[in-house]
Amino acid sequence: MVTGENVVNGRHRLPPTVVCPLCQAWKWPDESDFICCMKGRVRLHPLQPAPGRLLELYGESEFRRHIRAYNQAFAFTSIGASSSDNTFRAVDQDQDVTGQHGIYSYRIQGAMGHYLGSMLPYVDPATGERTAPKFAQIYIVDPDMQARAQRRKGIYADLDNVALKDIDDMMERCNPFAQQFLNFGEKLRQDLANGVNVMDIQYRLHAKPSQPGTHNLPTVSEVGAALIEDGNIAKPRDLLLLARDDQLLRLFETDEKYDPLQYPLLFPHGDLGWTHTLTYADGAVYRNKRKMALREHTAYRLFQKVDDPSALRQGGRLFQQWVVDHRAKCEQEQLRWVATHQKEIRANQYHGVEDALLNENTITLDEGEGLLSEYDRTRGELVHPDRQHREDHFYARSASVSSFQTHMWVVRASCTRRTKILWLLFVSMENPTSS
Repeated sequence: MVTGENVVNGRHRLPPTVVCPLCQAWKWPDESDFICCMKGRVRLHPLQPAPGRLLELYGESEFRRHIRAYNQAFAFTSIGASSSDNTFRAVDQDQDVTGQHGIYSYRIQGAMGHYLGSMLPYVDPATGERTAPKFAQIYIVDPDMQARAQRRKGIYADLDNVALKDIDDMMERCNPFAQQFLNFGEKLRQDLANGVNVMDIQYRLHAKPSQPGTHNLPTVSEVGAALIEDGNIAKPRDLLLLARDDQLLRLFETDEKYDPLQYPLLFPHGDLGWTHTLTYADGAVYRNKRKMALREHTAYRLFQKVDDPSALRQGGRLFQQWVVDHRAKCEQEQLRWVATHQKEIRANQYHGVEDALLNENTITLDEGEGLLSEYDRTRGELVHPDRQHREDHFYARSASVSSFQTHMWVVRASCTRRTKILWLLFVSMENPTSS
């Protein structure tokens, strides 16, 4: 018979949850104040309440079963993982282990990425015909809501027409990015009617719709901001959308529009996500830094808050996809930090050791820069002995230990040639009074 504090009638019951007084997050009693909000250092705006019609759809089992398809039908970006050969692969349900009837699982492999295409469908060079609109292109091509719903149903046949029209109406009323794309489409149709060459037109997608100017001719710096080669641009940026271009623009995890463009059913009001410019609340400093980490931002969002009316945690499989996406984002951001801080971590100091390990060289201490040195007390000099010299000194000092019962180890650790030599002297004496 199982017994214990939380065992009632042979059943183990979880202890009651507690509420964090700083961020109003539900937690288990033993969870620390750091895990949810870093003791109040992380403070984000609450997510806006989900529209009533969307909450009704979340309560329908058929909608929840196809929620990822509904979300992808209204998403502005495609989602995929890039492999080592720089190819783009879509990600989908994993059936390698569970099969078709097992527990739903979502798995990715490679660098996670969201991709934004051109505003207009491109012409297929093989057929000479224009490809079918998809993702954000549907907002541009079809001004009529009914036509947009029919086009989305043509992509995903199992979706309900009524639900598609209701979501489209919700997006048009609530989502600032959908409103911008609809405005882009209207402007683009006017330009085409007036004979304007759309090949030379680019549109700026703002993170904050209140910013003026939705139709701008790009400057040189703006074009450079659009052609993102890595995710380390240390300044706020908007997206520049090409009217006709068959290339994909990758959104990195440092972009605050990363989440709302891909998950419109989790963020129907376009709530922005994490970016590298976010700081701790009230100018707080933690471990000599003021910037909020991606992991800390994600942890804050993952904890359910008291009276939280948002749609984030009601998405079922779509929420699971968002969690996997953010896990991949956190790992990519950590790897990006290592790649951009090679000098700080002194990576060149252990290149030889790393190569020796990869080559399965068992004598790795002889590789790389010398980190172990010995002190010649007779001459007061540092020496860099070879392998035989080290062994001779070891045996000689072992004999001294047998005679005087005194253990002395001198270790020199030098990271660079310019740093001072650090000496660590460990003296262990069986007889404290002996010399």
